[in-house]
Amino acid sequence: MVVSVVSLSQSQKAQNAAQQAQKHERAANVGSFSQPALQPPHMYIVNRNSFDIRDVTITFKDGSYHTVGIVPACSIWHLTNFTENVNGATYTLTFPAKVNFTDADDPPGYWVIDEQDRVAHMGAKPAAPSGSNLTDYFASHVQIQFLNACV
Repeated sequence: MVVSVVSLSQSQKAQNAAQQAQKHERAANVGSFSQPALQPPHMYIVNRNSFDIRDVTITFKDGSYHTVGIVPACSIWHLTNFTENVNGATYTLTFPAKVNFTDADDPPGYWVIDEQDRVAHMGAKPAAPSGSNLTDYFASHVQIQFLNACV
């Protein structure tokens, strides 16, 4: 009896480890980077998974944020031009930026990508951003491009 309980426990631990490794592998298929030196400047969120990532929010260096929502499966979310008229004044997005998102699992996993290493790391559910919501101001600068192949 003791041997089967130990064996069951080891089997569950191995299954948990395999599931966590699979989550990290899928998160590695999501990336983010910016190219502020281009004219106009660009920012990208790339989702090479066969499922959407959700609850995507970009938080900029000054605390302002842009709610992306969903980045579809096999796509590149693309923001061009970091300057816009906000409440009558010229506003330019400040970098580096951090991207938070949830995966398609149930319950969802929470992930963050910071611009320093551009790799998704598992994290806790983020607090709601407290800076200025710039979503409406920059919505016209967004494009979605679909990839020919994904994982």
